Amino acid sequence: MKKLHFTLRPAMPEDRNFLYQLKKEVNLGYISAIWGWDEDYQQEEFDRDFQKREEFSVIVSDDADAGFLQLQRGADFLNVAEIHLLPAFRGQGLGTAVLRYIQALGDKEELPVLIGCFRANQGARDLYLRLGFQPAGESDTHYLFLYYPTKLPQEER
Repeated sequence: MKKLHFTLRPAMPEDRNFLYQLKKEVNLGYISAIWGWDEDYQQEEFDRDFQKREEFSVIVSDDADAGFLQLQRGADFLNVAEIHLLPAFRGQGLGTAVLRYIQALGDKEELPVLIGCFRANQGARDLYLRLGFQPAGESDTHYLFLYYPTKLPQEER
């Protein structure tokens, strides 16, 4: 497999529709099955999140917008709130490369990385486990995982 190169560029207001449509494409099936899809609600929720645009980055690979990342910084953790790729960029290791970058950021800053997924998304679950994320909880709808920085003493994990 070739080494994947990507960059993260800050999301701009003009990226809003691309980001929303990608999030909708990825989550529509899961949300429809659990709660039912309410387009107005989903648009409003996304717009509320997008007001904190500094959390959003567009994932760029091969000079093309490939997806997006919403990374939230807490006082003592990093939270991958959203990570989505366009279909043409899935299954090639790009998501793995982005998550490894975030894990390295957590290692550098000595912060655990939090990530979750819908219970029905077994592919994401398996990926997170394969990358060393540890199960940290679950609800009726979601799994939650934590990656602990390699520098963090064992007793704090």
